[in-house]
Amino acid sequence: MGKETILIKNEQEMEKFALQFSKKIKPGDVIELLGDLGSGKTFFVRALSQALGATGISSPSFVIKNEYMDGKFPIIHFDFYRLNDPGIVKEELKESLSAGNLVIIEWADSIREVLPDDCYKIKFKITDKNSRELEIKR
Repeated sequence: MGKETILIKNEQEMEKFALQFSKKIKPGDVIELLGDLGSGKTFFVRALSQALGATGISSPSFVIKNEYMDGKFPIIHFDFYRLNDPGIVKEELKESLSAGNLVIIEWADSIREVLPDDCYKIKFKITDKNSRELEIKR
């Protein structure tokens, strides 16, 4: 895939992008989400998960990990924002990576060494109140 940069002007465009992106995703893929707090990472996860048929999506910021098993394939969403030392959660992540799930990770700085080299990396940059620039690499 290389590198691609797109401008998202509002939530509807983010949902449209997530729907298009969902068509590329397959079980076993890993997506690392980068960007400042409030840049749209969790909104994207919700839109992508819904595009894949999952329901009941919520932010895992306080529980670190959410699983959605009712969609096209299992989705595991990690959010390491509040985690200074990944400890045992790092082992959970390794298990999730090897189980054929779609794994989406926010704030992956502390566990990057366990991520596969071919994971998607999406960097969210706030350009104004509603707009985001997304840089997508694989």
